Amino acid sequence: MISSRFLRECLCYSTVIKEKIAAMLEKKKLLGDGQTDQGKFVLKTAKGTRDYGPKSMAVRESVLKIVTDAFKRHGAETIDTPVFELREVLMGKYGEEGGKLVYDLQDQGGELLSLRYDLTLNHRFILEGMFAACGAGADQFKTVCSSVDKLDKQPWIEIEEELIKEKGLTKENTEKLGQFVRLREFNPSMGNVELLDKLMEFEELAKNARLKKGVEELKVKALEGINLETNGEEQKGLPVGVGSVAAGGRYDELVGNFMAPSGAKGKDKRQDVPCVGISFGIERLFAIMEAKMQIEQLPVRTTETEIFIASAQKNLLQERMKLCKTLWDEGFKVEFAYKANPKLLTQLQYCEDRLIPLVLIVGERELQEGVVKLRNVKARAEQDVPFSELVPTLRSTLASL
Repeated sequence: MISSRFLRECLCYSTVIKEKIAAMLEKKKLLGDGQTDQGKFVLKTAKGTRDYGPKSMAVRESVLKIVTDAFKRHGAETIDTPVFELREVLMGKYGEEGGKLVYDLQDQGGELLSLRYDLTLNHRFILEGMFAACGAGADQFKTVCSSVDKLDKQPWIEIEEELIKEKGLTKENTEKLGQFVRLREFNPSMGNVELLDKLMEFEELAKNARLKKGVEELKVKALEGINLETNGEEQKGLPVGVGSVAAGGRYDELVGNFMAPSGAKGKDKRQDVPCVGISFGIERLFAIMEAKMQIEQLPVRTTETEIFIASAQKNLLQERMKLCKTLWDEGFKVEFAYKANPKLLTQLQYCEDRLIPLVLIVGERELQEGVVKLRNVKARAEQDVPFSELVPTLRSTLASL
Protein backbone atom coordinates (compact mmCIF):
# COMPACT_ATOMS: atom_id res chain seq x y z
CA MET A 1 0.00 0.00 0.00
CA ILE A 2 1.08 3.58 -0.65
CA SER A 3 1.55 5.69 2.46
CA SER A 4 -0.81 8.59 3.07
CA ARG A 5 2.24 10.86 3.21
CA PHE A 6 3.22 9.93 -0.34
CA LEU A 7 -0.31 10.67 -1.56
CA ARG A 8 -0.40 14.02 0.18
CA GLU A 9 2.93 15.04 -1.36
CA CYS A 10 1.77 14.15 -4.86
CA LEU A 11 -1.64 15.79 -4.53
CA CYS A 12 -0.38 19.08 -3.09
CA TYR A 13 1.55 20.14 -6.22
CA SER A 14 -1.16 22.60 -7.27
CA THR A 15 -1.12 24.26 -3.83
CA VAL A 16 2.66 24.65 -3.93
CA ILE A 17 2.52 26.15 -7.42
CA LYS A 18 -0.14 28.65 -6.35
CA GLU A 19 2.00 29.69 -3.38
CA LYS A 20 5.05 30.19 -5.61
CA ILE A 21 3.04 32.32 -8.05
CA ALA A 22 1.68 34.43 -5.20
CA ALA A 23 5.22 34.99 -3.88
CA MET A 24 6.43 36.04 -7.34
CA LEU A 25 3.55 38.51 -7.68
CA GLU A 26 4.46 40.04 -4.32
CA LYS A 27 8.05 40.48 -5.48
CA LYS A 28 6.79 42.11 -8.66
CA LYS A 29 4.87 44.66 -6.59
CA LEU A 30 8.02 45.48 -4.64
CA LEU A 31 9.94 46.00 -7.88
CA GLY A 32 7.32 48.41 -9.18
CA ASP A 33 6.27 48.62 -12.81
CA GLY A 34 9.68 47.62 -14.19
CA GLN A 35 10.74 51.18 -15.01
CA THR A 36 14.43 52.04 -14.67
CA ASP A 37 16.49 55.13 -15.33
CA GLN A 38 17.29 53.76 -18.78
CA GLY A 39 13.68 52.98 -19.62
CA LYS A 40 11.39 50.00 -19.36
CA PHE A 41 13.01 46.77 -18.26
CA VAL A 42 13.09 44.14 -21.01
CA LEU A 43 13.64 40.49 -20.13
CA LYS A 44 16.00 38.99 -22.73
CA THR A 45 19.09 36.85 -23.06
CA ALA A 46 22.51 38.46 -23.19
CA LYS A 47 24.06 39.17 -26.59
CA GLY A 48 25.68 36.07 -28.02
CA THR A 49 23.57 33.70 -25.90
CA ARG A 50 20.24 31.95 -26.32
CA ASP A 51 17.75 29.83 -24.41
CA TYR A 52 17.37 26.18 -25.34
CA GLY A 53 13.97 24.49 -25.23
CA PRO A 54 13.40 20.75 -24.74
CA LYS A 55 13.85 19.86 -28.44
CA SER A 56 17.02 21.92 -28.79
CA MET A 57 18.45 20.36 -25.64
CA ALA A 58 17.69 16.87 -26.94
CA VAL A 59 19.65 17.68 -30.12
CA ARG A 60 22.54 19.17 -28.14
CA GLU A 61 22.80 16.16 -25.85
CA SER A 62 22.78 13.72 -28.78
CA VAL A 63 25.54 15.62 -30.62
CA LEU A 64 27.67 15.92 -27.48
CA LYS A 65 27.23 12.20 -26.80
CA ILE A 66 28.51 11.33 -30.28
CA VAL A 67 31.61 13.49 -29.77
CA THR A 68 32.38 12.34 -26.22
CA ASP A 69 31.80 8.67 -27.09
CA ALA A 70 34.30 8.97 -29.94
CA PHE A 71 36.95 10.37 -27.59
CA LYS A 72 36.25 7.72 -24.94
CA ARG A 73 36.68 4.93 -27.48
CA HIS A 74 40.25 6.16 -27.92
CA GLY A 75 41.10 6.27 -24.22
CA ALA A 76 40.34 9.94 -23.54
CA GLU A 77 39.99 11.19 -19.99
CA THR A 78 37.59 13.91 -18.86
CA ILE A 79 38.56 17.15 -17.15
CA ASP A 80 36.56 20.24 -16.28
CA THR A 81 37.98 23.75 -15.99
CA PRO A 82 36.43 27.13 -15.14
CA VAL A 83 34.59 28.89 -17.95
CA PHE A 84 36.70 31.98 -17.26
CA GLU A 85 40.44 32.60 -17.02
CA LEU A 86 42.65 35.47 -15.93
CA ARG A 87 42.45 37.99 -18.75
CA GLU A 88 46.24 38.21 -19.07
CA VAL A 89 46.40 34.46 -19.77
CA LEU A 90 44.02 34.64 -22.73
CA MET A 91 45.53 37.85 -24.05
CA GLY A 92 48.93 36.14 -24.03
CA LYS A 93 47.91 34.16 -27.10
CA TYR A 94 46.11 36.75 -29.24
CA GLY A 95 47.14 40.01 -27.59
CA GLU A 96 44.62 42.76 -27.02
CA GLU A 97 43.01 41.80 -30.33
CA GLY A 98 41.72 38.79 -28.43
CA GLY A 99 39.70 41.19 -26.31
CA LYS A 100 37.11 41.23 -29.08
CA LEU A 101 36.70 37.47 -28.74
CA VAL A 102 35.89 37.35 -25.03
CA TYR A 103 33.50 38.64 -22.39
CA ASP A 104 35.29 40.44 -19.56
CA LEU A 105 34.48 39.99 -15.88
CA GLN A 106 35.95 41.17 -12.60
CA ASP A 107 36.15 39.08 -9.46
CA GLN A 108 35.54 40.41 -5.95
CA GLY A 109 39.27 40.81 -5.42
CA GLY A 110 39.56 43.13 -8.40
CA GLU A 111 41.33 40.72 -10.79
CA LEU A 112 40.33 40.98 -14.46
CA LEU A 113 38.82 37.77 -15.83
CA SER A 114 37.56 36.73 -19.25
CA LEU A 115 35.30 33.97 -20.49
CA ARG A 116 37.28 31.58 -22.66
CA TYR A 117 37.08 32.48 -26.34
CA ASP A 118 35.73 30.25 -29.06
CA LEU A 119 37.57 31.26 -32.21
CA THR A 120 37.29 28.72 -35.03
CA LEU A 121 39.64 29.11 -37.99
CA ASN A 122 40.36 27.39 -41.28
CA HIS A 123 43.62 25.60 -42.07
CA ARG A 124 46.43 27.89 -40.84
CA PHE A 125 48.75 27.28 -43.80
CA ILE A 126 46.04 28.30 -46.27
CA LEU A 127 45.21 31.45 -44.36
CA GLU A 128 48.87 32.41 -44.05
CA GLY A 129 49.27 32.05 -47.80
CA MET A 130 46.17 34.12 -48.52
CA PHE A 131 47.20 36.92 -46.19
CA ALA A 132 50.74 37.01 -47.55
CA ALA A 133 49.44 37.16 -51.13
CA CYS A 134 47.20 40.11 -50.36
CA GLY A 135 50.03 42.04 -48.70
CA ALA A 136 49.27 41.53 -45.00
CA GLY A 137 52.34 41.17 -42.79
CA ALA A 138 53.07 38.09 -40.71
CA ASP A 139 52.53 40.16 -37.55
CA GLN A 140 48.97 40.87 -38.71
CA PHE A 141 47.96 37.21 -39.00
CA LYS A 142 46.06 36.92 -35.71
CA THR A 143 44.27 40.22 -36.02
CA VAL A 144 43.19 39.60 -39.64
CA CYS A 145 42.05 36.07 -38.69
CA SER A 146 39.72 37.42 -36.04
CA SER A 147 37.96 39.51 -38.70
CA VAL A 148 37.84 36.88 -41.45
CA ASP A 149 36.36 34.34 -39.04
CA LYS A 150 33.19 36.47 -38.89
CA LEU A 151 32.33 35.78 -42.54
CA ASP A 152 29.54 33.39 -41.60
CA LYS A 153 27.95 36.07 -39.38
CA GLN A 154 28.62 39.40 -41.13
CA PRO A 155 28.62 40.61 -44.75
CA TRP A 156 31.98 41.15 -46.41
CA ILE A 157 31.45 44.92 -46.66
CA GLU A 158 31.47 45.20 -42.84
CA ILE A 159 34.50 42.95 -42.46
CA GLU A 160 36.38 44.88 -45.14
CA GLU A 161 35.64 48.16 -43.37
CA GLU A 162 36.98 46.70 -40.11
CA LEU A 163 40.14 45.44 -41.81
CA ILE A 164 40.86 48.87 -43.25
CA LYS A 165 39.87 51.11 -40.34
CA GLU A 166 40.98 48.94 -37.44
CA LYS A 167 43.47 46.37 -38.73
CA GLY A 168 45.66 48.54 -40.94
CA LEU A 169 45.04 46.93 -44.34
CA THR A 170 44.65 48.99 -47.49
CA LYS A 171 41.77 48.87 -49.95
CA GLU A 172 44.09 47.08 -52.38
CA ASN A 173 44.86 44.47 -49.70
CA THR A 174 41.20 43.80 -48.90
CA GLU A 175 40.10 43.62 -52.54
CA LYS A 176 42.63 40.87 -53.19
CA LEU A 177 41.81 39.09 -49.92
CA GLY A 178 38.11 39.24 -50.76
CA GLN A 179 38.73 37.25 -53.94
CA PHE A 180 40.18 34.42 -51.86
CA VAL A 181 37.99 34.24 -48.76
CA ARG A 182 34.71 34.78 -50.66
CA LEU A 183 35.18 31.88 -53.05
CA ARG A 184 32.42 29.95 -51.29
CA GLU A 185 30.08 32.93 -51.65
CA PHE A 186 30.88 33.30 -55.36
CA ASN A 187 30.67 29.54 -56.04
CA PRO A 188 27.93 28.15 -53.74
CA SER A 189 27.46 24.98 -55.79
CA MET A 190 31.10 23.90 -55.61
CA GLY A 191 32.29 21.13 -53.32
CA ASN A 192 35.34 21.41 -51.09
CA VAL A 193 37.77 19.78 -53.50
CA GLU A 194 36.63 22.03 -56.36
CA LEU A 195 37.06 25.13 -54.20
CA LEU A 196 40.56 24.08 -53.20
CA ASP A 197 41.43 23.59 -56.88
CA LYS A 198 39.95 27.02 -57.58
CA LEU A 199 42.28 28.55 -54.99
CA MET A 200 45.30 27.11 -56.76
CA GLU A 201 44.28 28.89 -59.98
CA PHE A 202 45.46 32.15 -58.42
CA GLU A 203 49.10 32.49 -59.47
CA GLU A 204 50.17 34.26 -56.28
CA LEU A 205 48.67 31.48 -54.15
CA ALA A 206 50.08 28.64 -56.23
CA LYS A 207 53.59 29.96 -55.54
CA ASN A 208 53.18 29.76 -51.75
CA ALA A 209 54.64 26.48 -50.46
CA ARG A 210 52.82 26.52 -47.10
CA LEU A 211 49.47 27.20 -48.76
CA LYS A 212 50.05 24.38 -51.24
CA LYS A 213 50.78 22.03 -48.35
CA GLY A 214 47.58 23.08 -46.57
CA VAL A 215 45.52 22.60 -49.74
CA GLU A 216 46.95 19.11 -50.26
CA GLU A 217 46.14 18.10 -46.67
CA LEU A 218 42.57 19.36 -46.89
CA LYS A 219 42.01 17.68 -50.25
CA VAL A 220 43.05 14.34 -48.80
CA LYS A 221 40.60 14.76 -45.92
CA ALA A 222 37.82 15.91 -48.24
CA LEU A 223 38.34 12.91 -50.50
CA GLU A 224 38.15 10.67 -47.44
CA GLY A 225 34.71 12.10 -46.79
CA ILE A 226 35.69 14.41 -43.93
CA ASN A 227 34.18 17.82 -44.64
CA LEU A 228 35.83 20.53 -42.61
CA GLU A 229 33.55 23.10 -44.20
CA THR A 230 29.78 22.65 -44.14
CA ASN A 231 27.41 24.38 -46.48
CA GLY A 232 23.95 24.03 -47.95
CA GLU A 233 24.98 21.99 -50.99
CA GLU A 234 27.04 19.43 -49.11
CA GLN A 235 24.56 18.89 -46.32
CA LYS A 236 21.95 17.22 -48.52
CA GLY A 237 20.07 20.37 -49.38
CA LEU A 238 20.25 22.06 -45.99
CA PRO A 239 20.24 25.86 -46.37
CA VAL A 240 22.84 26.28 -43.63
CA GLY A 241 26.15 28.07 -44.08
CA VAL A 242 28.04 27.78 -40.83
CA GLY A 243 31.73 28.00 -41.74
CA SER A 244 34.35 25.69 -40.30
CA VAL A 245 33.32 23.22 -37.61
CA ALA A 246 36.73 22.14 -36.31
CA ALA A 247 40.07 23.82 -35.67
CA GLY A 248 43.38 23.45 -33.89
CA GLY A 249 46.18 25.67 -32.67
CA ARG A 250 44.18 27.77 -30.25
CA TYR A 251 46.54 27.19 -27.35
CA ASP A 252 49.64 26.49 -29.44
CA GLU A 253 52.74 28.19 -27.95
CA LEU A 254 50.65 29.67 -25.13
CA VAL A 255 52.51 27.58 -22.53
CA GLY A 256 55.74 29.38 -23.40
CA ASN A 257 54.38 32.57 -21.86
CA PHE A 258 54.66 31.00 -18.42
CA MET A 259 58.17 29.54 -18.74
CA ALA A 260 61.50 31.12 -17.95
CA PRO A 261 63.73 32.08 -20.92
CA SER A 262 65.83 29.20 -22.22
CA GLY A 263 69.24 30.87 -21.73
CA ALA A 264 71.36 30.21 -18.65
CA LYS A 265 71.12 33.83 -17.55
CA GLY A 266 67.64 34.40 -18.84
CA LYS A 267 68.83 36.46 -21.80
CA ASP A 268 67.54 34.23 -24.56
CA LYS A 269 64.03 34.45 -25.93
CA ARG A 270 61.20 32.55 -24.33
CA GLN A 271 60.72 28.85 -25.03
CA ASP A 272 58.03 27.97 -27.56
CA VAL A 273 56.14 24.89 -26.38
CA PRO A 274 53.88 23.42 -29.07
CA CYS A 275 50.44 22.17 -28.02
CA VAL A 276 48.56 19.67 -30.16
CA GLY A 277 44.80 19.33 -30.07
CA ILE A 278 41.51 19.98 -31.77
CA SER A 279 38.39 21.89 -30.86
CA PHE A 280 34.93 21.60 -32.37
CA GLY A 281 32.56 24.43 -33.19
CA ILE A 282 29.84 22.58 -31.35
CA GLU A 283 27.26 25.36 -31.71
CA ARG A 284 27.68 25.16 -35.48
CA LEU A 285 27.10 21.42 -35.39
CA PHE A 286 23.94 22.06 -33.39
CA ALA A 287 22.76 24.52 -36.04
CA ILE A 288 23.24 21.92 -38.78
CA MET A 289 21.38 19.22 -36.86
CA GLU A 290 18.50 21.50 -35.90
CA ALA A 291 18.06 22.63 -39.51
CA LYS A 292 18.19 19.03 -40.72
CA MET A 293 15.50 17.95 -38.27
CA GLN A 294 13.26 20.87 -39.16
CA ILE A 295 13.52 20.35 -42.91
CA GLU A 296 13.12 16.57 -42.76
CA GLN A 297 10.51 16.94 -39.99
CA LEU A 298 12.26 14.32 -37.90
CA PRO A 299 10.63 13.59 -34.52
CA VAL A 300 12.62 14.51 -31.43
CA ARG A 301 12.32 12.73 -28.09
CA THR A 302 12.54 15.30 -25.31
CA THR A 303 12.26 12.79 -22.44
CA GLU A 304 13.64 9.32 -21.75
CA THR A 305 10.34 7.95 -20.44
CA GLU A 306 10.00 4.26 -21.31
CA ILE A 307 6.55 3.52 -19.89
CA PHE A 308 3.43 5.60 -19.30
CA ILE A 309 0.81 4.47 -16.78
CA ALA A 310 -2.71 5.23 -18.06
CA SER A 311 -6.17 4.58 -16.65
CA ALA A 312 -9.27 3.58 -18.58
CA GLN A 313 -11.85 4.77 -16.04
CA LYS A 314 -12.22 7.42 -13.35
CA ASN A 315 -11.05 7.22 -9.72
CA LEU A 316 -7.93 5.16 -10.46
CA LEU A 317 -5.27 7.72 -9.54
CA GLN A 318 -4.05 5.74 -6.53
CA GLU A 319 -3.73 2.56 -8.59
CA ARG A 320 -1.71 4.40 -11.25
CA MET A 321 0.56 5.91 -8.60
CA LYS A 322 1.08 2.54 -6.90
CA LEU A 323 2.04 0.84 -10.17
CA CYS A 324 4.31 3.75 -11.10
CA LYS A 325 6.19 3.52 -7.79
CA THR A 326 6.61 -0.23 -8.20
CA LEU A 327 8.23 0.25 -11.61
CA TRP A 328 10.39 3.15 -10.38
CA ASP A 329 11.73 0.83 -7.69
CA GLU A 330 12.61 -1.69 -10.44
CA GLY A 331 14.63 0.96 -12.29
CA PHE A 332 12.23 1.78 -15.13
CA LYS A 333 11.70 5.33 -16.42
CA VAL A 334 8.00 5.86 -15.86
CA GLU A 335 5.48 8.69 -15.66
CA PHE A 336 1.73 9.15 -15.34
CA ALA A 337 -0.77 11.98 -15.76
CA TYR A 338 -1.07 14.03 -12.58
CA LYS A 339 -4.66 14.91 -13.39
CA ALA A 340 -7.09 12.89 -11.28
CA ASN A 341 -9.33 11.63 -14.08
CA PRO A 342 -7.67 12.10 -17.48
CA LYS A 343 -9.34 10.78 -20.62
CA LEU A 344 -7.78 7.62 -22.05
CA LEU A 345 -7.46 9.03 -25.58
CA THR A 346 -5.72 12.12 -24.20
CA GLN A 347 -3.21 9.91 -22.39
CA LEU A 348 -2.53 7.80 -25.47
CA GLN A 349 -2.11 10.89 -27.64
CA TYR A 350 0.38 12.27 -25.12
CA CYS A 351 2.47 9.12 -25.51
CA GLU A 352 2.42 9.36 -29.30
CA ASP A 353 3.43 13.03 -29.21
CA ARG A 354 6.27 12.35 -26.75
CA LEU A 355 7.40 9.15 -28.52
CA ILE A 356 6.96 7.09 -25.34
CA PRO A 357 7.22 3.47 -26.53
CA LEU A 358 5.01 1.59 -24.03
CA VAL A 359 1.76 2.24 -22.16
CA LEU A 360 0.36 0.24 -19.26
CA ILE A 361 -3.42 0.65 -19.03
CA VAL A 362 -5.12 0.09 -15.68
CA GLY A 363 -8.89 -0.40 -15.60
CA GLU A 364 -11.54 -2.02 -13.42
CA ARG A 365 -11.44 -5.26 -15.45
CA GLU A 366 -7.66 -5.45 -15.25
CA LEU A 367 -7.71 -4.96 -11.47
CA GLN A 368 -10.31 -7.69 -11.00
CA GLU A 369 -8.37 -10.16 -13.17
CA GLY A 370 -4.94 -9.29 -11.75
CA VAL A 371 -3.54 -8.16 -15.09
CA VAL A 372 -2.47 -4.94 -16.78
CA LYS A 373 -2.86 -4.10 -20.47
CA LEU A 374 0.47 -3.51 -22.24
CA ARG A 375 0.24 -1.33 -25.36
CA ASN A 376 2.98 -0.84 -27.96
CA VAL A 377 2.45 2.81 -28.94
CA LYS A 378 4.03 2.62 -32.39
CA ALA A 379 2.44 -0.69 -33.43
CA ARG A 380 -0.77 0.00 -31.47
CA ALA A 381 -0.78 -3.64 -30.41
CA GLU A 382 -2.10 -4.64 -26.97
CA GLN A 383 -1.83 -7.68 -24.70
CA ASP A 384 -2.80 -8.57 -21.13
CA VAL A 385 0.11 -9.26 -18.80
CA PRO A 386 -0.31 -10.80 -15.30
CA PHE A 387 1.08 -8.60 -12.52
CA SER A 388 3.42 -11.42 -11.48
CA GLU A 389 5.04 -11.41 -14.95
CA LEU A 390 4.99 -7.67 -15.58
CA VAL A 391 8.60 -6.73 -14.75
CA PRO A 392 10.33 -9.43 -16.88
CA THR A 393 7.84 -8.82 -19.71
CA LEU A 394 8.62 -5.10 -19.72
CA ARG A 395 12.37 -5.73 -19.71
CA SER A 396 12.21 -8.11 -22.65
CA THR A 397 9.81 -5.86 -24.58
CA LEU A 398 11.98 -2.77 -24.14
CA ALA A 399 15.07 -4.74 -25.14
CA SER A 400 13.39 -5.78 -28.39
CA LEU A 401 12.37 -2.26 -29.44
